[in-house]
Amino acid sequence: MNILFLTTHAYLPQRVGGSESSTNDLCQLLLAKGDSVAVMASLDLYDRIWLMNRIKAKFTKNLMPSDINIGYPVYRGWNLTKGLESVINEFQPDCVITQAGESIPIIQRLDQLNIKTFVYLRDVAFASHGGSYFKSENIKYIANSQFTAKKFKNTFDISSFVIPPSITSSNYKGKRTPKYVLFVCPFPEKGLEVALKVAEANPDIPFLFLESWKLSEINLQNLKTRLLKIPNITFKHSQKSMLPIYTETKITLMPSQCEEAWGRVASESQVNGIPVIASNIGGLPESVGKGGVLVPPNAEIAIWTEKLRQLWDNDEVYNEYSQLALQHSKRPEIAPSHLVSVLKNYISY
Repeated sequence: MNILFLTTHAYLPQRVGGSESSTNDLCQLLLAKGDSVAVMASLDLYDRIWLMNRIKAKFTKNLMPSDINIGYPVYRGWNLTKGLESVINEFQPDCVITQAGESIPIIQRLDQLNIKTFVYLRDVAFASHGGSYFKSENIKYIANSQFTAKKFKNTFDISSFVIPPSITSSNYKGKRTPKYVLFVCPFPEKGLEVALKVAEANPDIPFLFLESWKLSEINLQNLKTRLLKIPNITFKHSQKSMLPIYTETKITLMPSQCEEAWGRVASESQVNGIPVIASNIGGLPESVGKGGVLVPPNAEIAIWTEKLRQLWDNDEVYNEYSQLALQHSKRPEIAPSHLVSVLKNYISY
């Protein structure tokens, strides 16, 4: 099959996040099965990919020129709606899988073109998706968690088929020398204030704050200024590979204040037997399972600290949760081979 993934966000390596990682893992699995895959995405500014894209666009008069920086075609441009038909004509997809960003106007256009379309719901911020979802013979919906499916059904009265994110263990698992508490994506909705206060309350514990979504210059400088007052926090920019990060992680902290649809960082962590301390919100109970501790998102910092110290200070407790995390990551229903087979069966109707 020719399968075109479409997002109105930028894509790897320009943008690094859960949706992008999930899509890339899925693309690699489909390629291994003999399918052809491509991604259509927005273009970020002022890097090598942007420069080469603009040169190619100028000489070819193509709104969405492609590159193969990550091993399969990625069509990038600034107006996905205008460039949609040219990409479809060039790649000839058997189906399109849309996900992430303001995708509803493009879904509407795909429907008009009678293109078989699957809408992969990877977050529940439906109000920011560019309109209202709708029913059509050309369109089916996929949710990344039971939580997302339920939220979607309650909002639009449309059912969706649940396929959790695929995690290719070899991309994230390595020999561990754990020394950090990891907090990924230092944004307010991801629990930045909680993470800062927990780190400040535990000065003997080293923390690693890792950029995921790109911080604006103002927000980056503000964060770095605040981190100067909390010397046990190390900050790193987003990484091309998360494997070195997880090898140094002892505990993952996910104090999200928003309704996470899944929480991919939890699943990636547990591949390494890393316990997760997370907010009891959204889809995090599904992704964390027994391999971590759930805390009310509005809990006092003392509660977060108590749960952290139980894992950090007590080897017996830590080892128990580490084994549970590893077991949770190996459950058959989220095995990559199973998930890619489920997806292929679903989109091959």
